[in-house]
Amino acid sequence: MKKIEYTLKDICEKIWELEQKYDLFSIEEKGIPIWEIIRSDLVSEVILETGLYSQSNTLKNSFFDKIKYLPKAIYWSIFKNPFFSFKKVDNLIFEFSRKKFINNENVDIYTFYLVRKFIENKVNFEKFDFQNKFNHLCKNDNKIKYLDFLTVLTSIGGKILRFKISKKNLNIFKEVEKNISVFFNIKLNFSYKLNFIFTKNIIISWLFNILIKQKKPKKIYLVLEQTEYLKPLIKEAKKLGVETIELQHGIISNYHMAYSFPKLERNTLKCFSDKIYLWDDIFKKMCTNFPISNDKLIVKGFDYLEQQKIEFKRVEKKENQIIIISQGSFTKKISEIIKSILIESKEYTIIYKLHPLEYYKWRDFDLLVDISKYDNVKIIDNNEIPLYHFLAESKYLIGAYSTVVFEALHFDCKILLLDLPSVNEHMGPLIKDGTVKFIKKNEKIMDYIIGEN
Repeated sequence: MKKIEYTLKDICEKIWELEQKYDLFSIEEKGIPIWEIIRSDLVSEVILETGLYSQSNTLKNSFFDKIKYLPKAIYWSIFKNPFFSFKKVDNLIFEFSRKKFINNENVDIYTFYLVRKFIENKVNFEKFDFQNKFNHLCKNDNKIKYLDFLTVLTSIGGKILRFKISKKNLNIFKEVEKNISVFFNIKLNFSYKLNFIFTKNIIISWLFNILIKQKKPKKIYLVLEQTEYLKPLIKEAKKLGVETIELQHGIISNYHMAYSFPKLERNTLKCFSDKIYLWDDIFKKMCTNFPISNDKLIVKGFDYLEQQKIEFKRVEKKENQIIIISQGSFTKKISEIIKSILIESKEYTIIYKLHPLEYYKWRDFDLLVDISKYDNVKIIDNNEIPLYHFLAESKYLIGAYSTVVFEALHFDCKILLLDLPSVNEHMGPLIKDGTVKFIKKNEKIMDYIIGEN
């Protein structure tokens, strides 16, 4: 019997159905809205179990890495601990942990220009940084504090303490889990870790409550990356009357479960920011299911992208250059597609841009190593040449639903989207209005490109 291939649409619609059936958003214990906390992680697990996506091709932290981190964590917990700074500030900024090298320093591109405006206008603020691969890449100054104390204390507390969800509510989540498992014919085992997640959220909420009361901010700006920490932060800020503003950092669509709540009354979530600063009006079209009202969706632009457009505006397009954007979940499939077009694309230069999390592990894939031996293929596994330089000089971009697709539109690239899982769901509005070209499985990519020239 042939295995059913489920789509992201199938998964999302099943989750939305169960949310209504069991009134999941109403379940709350000790001030923790449990479904809000676990929703995105549960969906990610369903996606992996159904085989819709494969595990991302990223470098995992080893036990030795964790041992090496310990003395650094102790040092940072003493000398960069936000709880040891009693200065009151009007604005708290929670940075994205991955940085880019700009003007001889590593910066968070999503908050960099906001910070610069605050400095120019003499607005007081304090920044907070999560470790990335057990390190902090940001400039070490008195304006930034590290959150290692909070994350380490939470991890330890989560193992020592044990708050339990009531049997009634635990049974509801087990029933949800059973429904999903039967419907998709998978073995989902999420409920066993609910008490651990619940305990961690109680600890995180308590710590952030203390921090907010100590700092007394008027606004909190955040890039929603470390959701297990930032959702409780948002919840505590709302309780204390502090406005939270999320800065967009990636693609948003009706099938991105961190943003899509089609059957929920707006402005009722406890762990969703009060406002979102969007890059472009296009994202209001791509996602019509935001859980906040339209007046709270504020288009502010993407300052970093605008600056890069200016910097690379004199770069000439190369008619025979194609940039292909990797996506961790589809490394193998994208590699196979590249291999299939190599014979027909000898006249073209192919730039294969890896995701930063793939830089150190791509050589483990024999197919990628084989592809790298072709004279007309360049695999980019570093940031020595900026991505925007390649976008500026490439005529075509091939990809799935990476943020780079949106960025490439600003560099006048012709966008070709691959027929891969979830591409239609995430990029549907752009496909329908002709902004991008969707290449179906039975179509040849090079037929389209050669036909254009």
